[in-house]
Amino acid sequence: MNSNGSGSGDVSSFNPKLPWEMGIVNEAGKYLTAEPFGFKLNVSATSLKKRQLWTIIADKTAEYYFVKSHLNRYLSADKDGKVTCEVEENGTEEQFYFEYCSKGTGKWAFKSVAYGYYLTGTEDRISCFAKTPAWWTARLAIHPQVHMQNLKRQRYVRLQGDELHGDQVIPWGFDSLITLEHSACGKVAVCSRDHRYLNKDGSLTDKITENSLYGLELRGGSTPGFTFKDNDGKYLTLIGSTGTVKSKNKIVGKDEIFTLEISYPQVGLRAHNGKYASIRQGVDLYANQTEVEEKEIFQLEYQNSSKKWKIRTCDGKYWTVTSGNSCIKATSGEREDTSLFELVSLPSGKVVLKASNNMYVSSKKLGLMSATGENVEDTESLFQAILLNRPMIIFKSDFGLVGTRSGRVECNMSNYESFHLESVVDGNYIMKTCGNKEAYWRVADDNTIKVDGTAPPQQFILEFESGTHCAIIAPNGKYIRGEQNGIMKADCEEINKASLWEF
Repeated sequence: MNSNGSGSGDVSSFNPKLPWEMGIVNEAGKYLTAEPFGFKLNVSATSLKKRQLWTIIADKTAEYYFVKSHLNRYLSADKDGKVTCEVEENGTEEQFYFEYCSKGTGKWAFKSVAYGYYLTGTEDRISCFAKTPAWWTARLAIHPQVHMQNLKRQRYVRLQGDELHGDQVIPWGFDSLITLEHSACGKVAVCSRDHRYLNKDGSLTDKITENSLYGLELRGGSTPGFTFKDNDGKYLTLIGSTGTVKSKNKIVGKDEIFTLEISYPQVGLRAHNGKYASIRQGVDLYANQTEVEEKEIFQLEYQNSSKKWKIRTCDGKYWTVTSGNSCIKATSGEREDTSLFELVSLPSGKVVLKASNNMYVSSKKLGLMSATGENVEDTESLFQAILLNRPMIIFKSDFGLVGTRSGRVECNMSNYESFHLESVVDGNYIMKTCGNKEAYWRVADDNTIKVDGTAPPQQFILEFESGTHCAIIAPNGKYIRGEQNGIMKADCEEINKASLWEF
């Protein structure tokens, strides 16, 4: 594991591991906050925003942790119990043990390694001088839709019938999407892609109960990851040859530790002939399949250094352009420049892929795919990129999570709301609420985004941007942007920070 707790260098990981980012909440429901002016601390915020974001960093060899603010400064406690967050390098006074409540509340206590006292905080009165634990709730700040891998078996969790199984070598397709949902009490629920919750006995249920809530705990040292503790004090693990996920043991070993990874977009690419791109016939890419199975699914991985994309197959190989006839083959490793593609979104909702030879990927009459297209308007170069691994989609902005309130879609929520994402023709989508009263996203007369269960659904376009971010084009041709007060409006002419949505 690397020093920031993300573990992205681990060769057993399919995607980068997520950093341990979270909000730290006291018993009164207020968040520990690091102010940019003077590096002052308080515990007064009622929602999780940038100033309330903390990154937990595990020491590689011991069971203690460092707590870093959004300003890249470390939480410190001195011998007199004074708490500051000013130093840029971690040392002895920045080390904390985490203790977990034995009563099964899922709450944490932060204990100074150097002096043995506990962290407490109310408003601007923060100290580390208590002799008994003061309990905090750790609330994950990462995007809640993830891949979940068991540390011992090195297998990913996916939905199989009416159970979750940890049996997948590569997290592929929508069944591998896991959502972590926070409850009001501070515990988390593990949700399958069809919005069912995992009970401690391995069954799935439509509603959250005490049997489907888990206290989240961290494990550092040489085997870092998360554990999920049920209301009987037992931890989730994998059982039997199928790797059924259920609770079993009260002692934590590698079998009970899970790591969380980024879930990159996985798409089906439908060509002008109505057929999907596929590697079913080997390493050559053909647009010749009418149905989407694993060999017709491709993962889009954004490369920050080049601002381009790599396209991965279910075999772990990347698309590349051959030097002779410019055919597209799935043979590339991670470091080859010929596997870089520019993804260009068109106003129609279609996309084109510009290869490393500066030509566009095209599908010929019999479906053979090659980088020989000269013009972005050529029919043979047009593809519909259908997002497959977000049947239920969650959006996150800089101001919070997206949900509905009083018939309006807002972007500063503390709790997320899932929306059904349904693909329609030409790269467009309709989005609707879950539950008994389904309502569709619509653009109101004042350009705000609302939900309406009585009018026909409107169609939106998702443009893939950096990593797991997208821009959303409304039916009026404008990008949807968010405001700090939560209002979402379709009135933006270009993509900017306010019109990017993590999904």
